[in-house]
Order: sequence, then C-alpha cells, then structure tokens
Amino acid sequence: MPDIYAALNRLQPPISYQLDQEGELFTLMLSDTKLGVQAIRSMSPQEYQNPDQLRIIVLYAINEMRVKGSVVLFAALPFWD
Repeated sequence: MPDIYAALNRLQPPISYQLDQEGELFTLMLSDTKLGVQAIRSMSPQEYQNPDQLRIIVLYAINEMRVKGSVVLFAALPFWD
C-alpha cells in the first residue's frame, strides 16, 4: 500500500488526493480544485490488497476526472510495483 502514496503524489498538481481509512475500508477522493470536480472510490481489503484491482480503481477514478474536464495525464500514474 505505501506505493500508492508515491503514485498519487505524482498527480499533484493538478489533482490532490485524500485517502481515509474507516475500519477495513479505504476511501480515495481525487479533487481538481481549479475545476471543482472530484471522484470518490471506496475500496474493500480485497480490492486494495490486489495490485491489479487497485490500479484499475485508481485509473477509473482518473478517467472520471478527465471526463469532468481535468487535465491529469495517465502517464502521471505509472504501473507501480
């Protein structure tokens, strides 16, 4: 899980993130404050402990941000180990 922090840091700017844990669940919120848009994802242990599923969840959240007008590049988030 530590690698996700390094990967998410590469999105800043234009995207900021917040990763919260409540019990076993994680909630990821990506925000583009210039545009006022965000994408929120909740993840179960089975999702965030599976690197492939975690990548897909984050990539879908980034894609949602792009649809809403954010200019974050997919290249900013490499396939972390």
